[in-house]
Amino acid sequence: MKPVLSSSCGHLPKSQPTAADPRRACRSAGRTLTGRPQTKPSHTTLTPLIRTSRMVTSASTSTDKLPYAADISLGLSPEELAVLREQYQNEQAKGWISTQTKFNLAWGLVKGNVRQGQVSEGIAILMDVYRTDSNRRRECLYYLSLGHYKLGNYTEAKRFNDLLLEKEPRNLQAKSLAQLIEKAVTQEGYLGLSIAGGAALVGGVLLASLFSGRRR
Repeated sequence: MKPVLSSSCGHLPKSQPTAADPRRACRSAGRTLTGRPQTKPSHTTLTPLIRTSRMVTSASTSTDKLPYAADISLGLSPEELAVLREQYQNEQAKGWISTQTKFNLAWGLVKGNVRQGQVSEGIAILMDVYRTDSNRRRECLYYLSLGHYKLGNYTEAKRFNDLLLEKEPRNLQAKSLAQLIEKAVTQEGYLGLSIAGGAALVGGVLLASLFSGRRR
């Protein structure tokens, strides 16, 4: 259950379906993200599983792909995100929200703005999917790790990514994300040491000045 954002992704198990791209989800409702009728789907590499209140479209896939971490920084437009949220709210009003709809919105939010709280909201929805649908835990682990990475919660990001790597040690995207997390942790450690060293230096100067004043 993942939007495929990169054509260079590594090969993964065949048993899991890919996620619906928000644009495909909109087409399933008979319109594009811009609101114009869609009479003929445009070319795409996606083979999604799309669930809406009116139809179910499924397709098998020869590969199961996850995007690389760099792709997650390319956020959706406000209009695109609004379409996903509208679908979520429509199903919520009917008393049941499909896993696919939850995941689509969570995906869009994790790609969103950290300052506006979108990433945190996306993480919360992903945790709900993780707890309630065991078949979607693989995808949730990856996007939870990405979300926490964007927030700077590197311990949590590493925890979720490590769980995925335990199941799929050859997963190229997860291995790439692990390197990014490790690099961020190292840089954060250097920054912490630099700040601590600067504070110690200032403290030493103040103490030296104090002792010098007393001697006079």
